[in-house]
Amino acid sequence: MKPYCLIILLSSLLLSGCSQRITRSSLATTIDNTSAVSHETNHVQEKHQVALLLPLSGPQSRMGRTVRDGFLSAFYEQGGQSIAVQLYDTGGTPEKTRIAYESAMAKGATLIVGPLTKVELQALVATKPTLPILALNTLSSRPVSQLYQFALLPEDEITSIANFAWMQGYRRIVIVASANERGKRLAKYFKEQWEKKGGKILKTESITKNNKTQERLESIASAYAELEEGSEQLPDAFFLATSADIARQIKPLLDFHYRPNTPVLATANVYTGVPMPLKDQDLGGIVFCDMPWILEESGTIAEKRHQAQRVWSNSDKEAPRLFALGMDAFAIATQWSTFVGNKNVTLQGMSGQLQVDKQTQQVRRRLSCSRFVDGQPKTVGIPDSF
Repeated sequence: MKPYCLIILLSSLLLSGCSQRITRSSLATTIDNTSAVSHETNHVQEKHQVALLLPLSGPQSRMGRTVRDGFLSAFYEQGGQSIAVQLYDTGGTPEKTRIAYESAMAKGATLIVGPLTKVELQALVATKPTLPILALNTLSSRPVSQLYQFALLPEDEITSIANFAWMQGYRRIVIVASANERGKRLAKYFKEQWEKKGGKILKTESITKNNKTQERLESIASAYAELEEGSEQLPDAFFLATSADIARQIKPLLDFHYRPNTPVLATANVYTGVPMPLKDQDLGGIVFCDMPWILEESGTIAEKRHQAQRVWSNSDKEAPRLFALGMDAFAIATQWSTFVGNKNVTLQGMSGQLQVDKQTQQVRRRLSCSRFVDGQPKTVGIPDSF
């Protein structure tokens, strides 16, 4: 099937209003069969040929299809005027990823978007690719010059929340982090960012979730209450690199033992992306930074989200952040040369304000920040810098 036929088909299916059929059956099957792109039509040749490599089968298929739906949602909204899309199933395996890349090259792709998982990305890099790549995951290094990496990194959340905290005048912070590898990594990154600004980390408290968690949290909250006013060991705020469950436990304890309305900062891990006012009452006052797709309550982005929920309801409800990643991957693909070629270019995306770090060739996100009020996040602003 030719890309211009794909556009017509998308239009007819979407206008029919059958959102379930679009996202899960007819559209998925149809799009999956568009990997054979004809080069006989001049109209197609004039377009940027984008190969979208995602795991549409296998254990990661749900994630892959959600990113695909976000990408196609943006494709349809834009009208498909600037790019032709070829879709390839990587299956979540190295072998299928290599086959997908070789097939995309043979069919004239000029840009690769994907793959999604780290295993797939490592396999792609091992082929020594020659095409430019917008990977939807990251590696610890940049192994090939044409590789750009775009992922929903919690480090972007930490950079934004650290900038917000500094703007509030906080200088002394206590970190409370889960004892797992993720908690340790995020605590370390926050400490590095905070000390780079000139701030002070008073202590890092480690939390293991077990039958003594409540007792441990109470001891943390009460320990700082015993310090005298004016002591340099009194924190201005607490930073949480924990689960939402831990956050719901410790915030009321800090308000009770330490001081009312204790300033508490957190990663976006405290919010699922779906409003749950009753369950999230105990998060009251916590500030976190997340993507506009999740936080915006009005305006253009909120309108797009409401439209996506009507047409692509399952994908956006199941994993809204991955859906937004797909939308932004499309936006970057349509502005590829300008976006990656100019260090001053910033793109307003669904997952944040986007800019390429020229040293690492990673797409960095500047996020919106919100405070929980009555169990729901309310926007408080966007920090000034990446």
